[in-house]
Amino acid sequence: MKNLSISGTVSFKNDSSNRWQTVYSSSLYGTMFSLFGKFDYDETKLTLNKVLFRIVNYKGLIDLGIVSVEFQPERKLVLINDYNPSEEDPCEDTDLPVPKTVRVISVKIQIQALEGYNCKKTDNTYVLKQDDLQLPVYLEIDRELLPLVSNKDRAGSVYDTEHYYRDGLRDSYQFTGKHLNFRRATGLNPTMKKWKDKAGNEIFIHMKPLGKDLYQKEDGKLINDKGELVDLLSRRVDKDGMLVDEKGNQIIENGKPKKGKFDSADKSPGAVCPKGYSKIVF
Repeated sequence: MKNLSISGTVSFKNDSSNRWQTVYSSSLYGTMFSLFGKFDYDETKLTLNKVLFRIVNYKGLIDLGIVSVEFQPERKLVLINDYNPSEEDPCEDTDLPVPKTVRVISVKIQIQALEGYNCKKTDNTYVLKQDDLQLPVYLEIDRELLPLVSNKDRAGSVYDTEHYYRDGLRDSYQFTGKHLNFRRATGLNPTMKKWKDKAGNEIFIHMKPLGKDLYQKEDGKLINDKGELVDLLSRRVDKDGMLVDEKGNQIIENGKPKKGKFDSADKSPGAVCPKGYSKIVF
């Protein structure tokens, strides 16, 4: 596993246990804020006993608070389309992100405006294995914004601009569907797992199938439960995405190879706003 090209850094060393370290920054309701963490890590037992998270509101009129924090132990491996700097100019990125599966300690943090606490701690411990220390491990902050009030567009005279849009006397428009999924980064940086194909090769695939016996590899290609390359309709394809028969020969239609059905994959950068990544120093 490789390092991400762009990330923060946090230290789990004992001499940093009493220091608030920056783990996430963003802006909501016009308020710029940052999350800081204190990490109580037992180097002998490889156990993160607890993490204290603190929110600091900077510019803006509306205070944001932490409602809850919890580890997400099922998210150990995640797929990120990493920032790919240009060789000629490191300040410029290319149009071809590099997919990387990275080991993470994932923490879900729920935030709400006008509510919550300035400081909140995890209730459970997180245990690492010795093998984890041989890999780059990242702290993943999975930020979720709760509405001001459930199923309402405002709290008193404060309008919820992060979940609704208004225009004079017209009824409020609630963000749903693709718009809401984009804001929440739904589906980006999916959970991955190790898997062996028929030849015994170890690869990474999505934890949840995209359909019946249909998985996506780290490089974006689709496979079935036999490890064969397929399209979204589970039809066999070759490495170029062309449909093939049982013998592996391309299927020709109107004198040309017939292409399988594929949807363009969404990019999932590590720098997506609802998720933040910091490399852990043990």
